[in-house]
Amino acid sequence: MVHADASNFAEGVTKEGAYEQVLLQAEGLFDGQRNWVCNLANTASLLWHAYKSLPSPSSQVNWAGFYTLDPQKTAKPQLILGPFQGKVACQTILFGRGVCGAAASTQTTQLVPDVEKFPGHIACDGDSKSEIVVPIVVGEGDARKVVAIIDIDCADLDGFDEVDKKYLEQLAELLGRSCDCFNLTTTCVLGLGKRDASTMRYFYNKASSLLTKSFKYSPPIPRLRLGCRVARINPILVNPAFARTMATSTPPSPVLKKPLKLACVQLASGADKAANLSHAREKVLEAAQAGANLVVLPECFNSPYGCDYFPSYAETLLPSPPSHEQSPSFHALSYMAAEAKVFLIGGSIPEVEGAEEARKYYNTSLIFGPDGALLATHRKVHLFDINIPGKITFRESDVLTAGDKLTLVDLPGYGQVAVAICYDVRFPELAMIAARRGAFALIYPGAFNLTTGALHWRLQGQARAMDNQCYVALCSPARDMSASYHAWGHSLIVDPMAQVVVEAEETETIVSWELDGGKIDETRKNIPITSQRRFDVYPDVNEGKIRFE
Repeated sequence: MVHADASNFAEGVTKEGAYEQVLLQAEGLFDGQRNWVCNLANTASLLWHAYKSLPSPSSQVNWAGFYTLDPQKTAKPQLILGPFQGKVACQTILFGRGVCGAAASTQTTQLVPDVEKFPGHIACDGDSKSEIVVPIVVGEGDARKVVAIIDIDCADLDGFDEVDKKYLEQLAELLGRSCDCFNLTTTCVLGLGKRDASTMRYFYNKASSLLTKSFKYSPPIPRLRLGCRVARINPILVNPAFARTMATSTPPSPVLKKPLKLACVQLASGADKAANLSHAREKVLEAAQAGANLVVLPECFNSPYGCDYFPSYAETLLPSPPSHEQSPSFHALSYMAAEAKVFLIGGSIPEVEGAEEARKYYNTSLIFGPDGALLATHRKVHLFDINIPGKITFRESDVLTAGDKLTLVDLPGYGQVAVAICYDVRFPELAMIAARRGAFALIYPGAFNLTTGALHWRLQGQARAMDNQCYVALCSPARDMSASYHAWGHSLIVDPMAQVVVEAEETETIVSWELDGGKIDETRKNIPITSQRRFDVYPDVNEGKIRFE
């Protein structure tokens, strides 16, 4: 249930912390609610209260809200006032006019330290001195359309910086994929591309041919503007609930904006942590020199794998960033990513949290950007507790605590990947939610053993790719028969048609493949399961309470 406490921010919160809370609260508020007006209104409130909790100049924000694409036919495209917090504002703004119009026409963020120096500035409120406007864009290529803009004004000069830009662009992306920009009984021109137009026709055909009960008669005059064409929709019997379940089953596409070379580094790790980190650096640089944009290390790459080793190799990661003494692996990974200029998924490392009397251990993956900045973390959600009589018994839960969040990571310029660890791959719900939220690849550092690896390693990778029609990468440690735990090896990459495109043997190596967004789109077009799901028959795992990192 939505509660007003969502708008409360802790005293002394940093700007980054406030924005992270806005994003987290927005995810929760959007869960199960895809109406634009509702979501924009709540987001405006979140932003307003976030700024008021911060010191100057953020506290001097005097307007926070949205303009949306005007659904009425006009001589020139224009924005119309949407939900906001602040004084009465301009009702319409033409594309290309002022800061908002510039953001809409160029589809780029406008960061303006002094509005009086911006050509053609529209002074809705003379008190506003600086402004940031972020477009909400859907579609790709020629189908890219601005459906709305986030507009924030400040009564001080230089009220906004790159931190605001970074987080507001993340919020814009979240809004773009979390809200329906149309409904089935009204006119709407919120930038539907050709693919969306086809989807709309599909929804109507399904609704008119398959529904057998709980009908409502739709008005005889609904019109849908499909791109530049206007299509008349004949009166049909529509079950709105069913139409909605069909509509929300389609993920954003294309999900991979440009080709990306992915490399899985299959390493053997020993007892010497420093040596493990040094060896990992060598291999990350080798992968980068071969053209990799995204490099993945194996599970527990900095230590031996096993319940006996987790406590002695565990590092403190919170509060972040930790010191070098608390987490040498954190700083080594950050340095590797920056030196190699790659996105780096640092396999996983044992993590410790809390005082000795309440100490908890986690199996944690750290993800860094090409500048060495931490992008995300993932704590293993599903712990490896199995018993195959006569072959293997293992209980991670004897030592480890399970994580409680799913992890989607934005790779600027490319799209999103999901990161999970080893045993997480056996749970299709996690993968499906990630794919439905726009992930172009599911990345699993994992250490299957000689029993489970022979049975299911390849099969699991192909199954997750087939279910979700996206890329899957499994990155294993190399096999060391002198170690106490014998990893399967066979790191591999699977394409959206569930074909294993590259696979290692059991020894140390690097396997890589160029991921192509066109392959995802082609697969989903040829076998359109994303638009054929029947959430009137079975529940949607993408609905309900979902916790994200």
